[in-house]
Amino acid sequence: MRNFALTITALCIVWLIAMPVCAGTTVQAYLLPSVYAPSTVFSLRANGKPIPVIGFSKQYDYAAFSVTNGPCELEVTRLDGQPIEHFSISPLKLGLTGNTTANTLAFTMNKPAYLIVEVDKLRRLVIAMDLPETDRPVANGSGIFNITAPNYGADKSAQSLSSAAIQRAIDDASNNADHHGVVYVPDGVYLTGPLVLKSNVALYLEPGAVLRFSGKREDFPIHFEKLSQHRKGTWFISTTDGATNIKIFGRGTIDGDGKQMIKSMNLLSHVLVPMNCSNFTVDGPIIRDSALWGTVIARSDHVTFRNTKHFNFLDMGEDDGIDICESQDVLLEHTIAISLDDSYSFKSWDLQTDIANHWPGKPEPLHHVVLEDCFAWSRCFGFKVGAGVKQPEDDITVHDSIVYDAAHGIGISHSYGGADVRHMLFDTIDIERTTCECLGRSWLRIVIDPRKNGETAGNVFDVQLRNITVRDAGTKPVPIQGLSNENMIHGVTFERIFMPGKSMPATTLQELGIKQTAFADGTSIQN
Repeated sequence: MRNFALTITALCIVWLIAMPVCAGTTVQAYLLPSVYAPSTVFSLRANGKPIPVIGFSKQYDYAAFSVTNGPCELEVTRLDGQPIEHFSISPLKLGLTGNTTANTLAFTMNKPAYLIVEVDKLRRLVIAMDLPETDRPVANGSGIFNITAPNYGADKSAQSLSSAAIQRAIDDASNNADHHGVVYVPDGVYLTGPLVLKSNVALYLEPGAVLRFSGKREDFPIHFEKLSQHRKGTWFISTTDGATNIKIFGRGTIDGDGKQMIKSMNLLSHVLVPMNCSNFTVDGPIIRDSALWGTVIARSDHVTFRNTKHFNFLDMGEDDGIDICESQDVLLEHTIAISLDDSYSFKSWDLQTDIANHWPGKPEPLHHVVLEDCFAWSRCFGFKVGAGVKQPEDDITVHDSIVYDAAHGIGISHSYGGADVRHMLFDTIDIERTTCECLGRSWLRIVIDPRKNGETAGNVFDVQLRNITVRDAGTKPVPIQGLSNENMIHGVTFERIFMPGKSMPATTLQELGIKQTAFADGTSIQN
């Protein structure tokens, strides 16, 4: 796919002036979109520069900005004026320490990262620090299709629907003679119905730009019915069947407004749905507030998500962060996903499955998926394979990643399907907490469970877990539970697993919390 990088212009008015505050370090703050209220709990400064904090939910607020590599002092202040007594900064493996002065916590970062800050018993503060953009296009020019240009006229004030204007820009960019059109979305809030991305299009979202669900039921076609909730659902931003060379980039926001959708319309949606496409890249944006699974990568290949922030509520059912379904050659790199349901999930379905029966193309295996530097917060599973195994799933790697909190940090839940799961690697993962209850509460869960009477099941082969730091093992034993002599778990190996409070890796299954296995063979520790 051709790089859409173009010259950055000094005339772009939404990019706040970068303030050099430390030698070699600059901070770039983004405008607070007009549709969002600032946090009433926290304020934030980065090297002295105010960073807008968005009030989001009862569980957490968030802030996003960019900073170059180099020392950056963060100051988190309680807005109620009360002194800070206790705090923690995750990822814990970074070993960040801070100092408190009255109602302000200060600590220093040497490079950008995604953080979750806990202060006393207040809601959490999620801080998303990215490196500055390197491929920001100019707002106008050859190959640029600015949605606010007179020939499109999208309404950045969110007073009228912008769907038609944005879709025309997408269509024109796809038909561009040079075959690399950039659809430029300036800062502002754009109410929109469904959008369909097409081949050879790059959708750029300026910092402060928001594409938001229109709030009108009649704007959206029905794409599925979720039987478990007895609700119909739709797709917000999807792709044309067979599309290729698509990119979404920038530091803006795609907002499904999912909680309001359910409340006012009893309607579900996936926010971002690359369907039966190839060479699909997402770099940088926030994808928030899904009414069901937020991002669904379905029957696609050569897909990359990088520097993405997936912010969902922790009190809405089945609002997974990212579901990778029946796809191949997928890379997720430096992402954070927060949701009540699974943060990161790997699944496969068939044509009869309610949520997938309108997916284009035929069912496909799930193959070669890599997650690198991913950060999970869930009330169910942090990283889960299964709960949908209608097609074979193999070669899945989760590496150098964090589970902030979950019911189970890592899971293989072989249910709803009879295909086999093979070759899973979970390497260098830090499981900080398991404080939730969902099918029990344990740092690991590997189970074959068809979930429906009479449903066929498959097998699980070759699961490797190594270099895992378990800070909270949960309250239940770790299950490694096959179903029968025909549906077994073969070859679960552990290497260098550090259990809570231990400086040396576990040497027995009992130390790992595995008290018994059933219909499983080859379960072992290799230290």
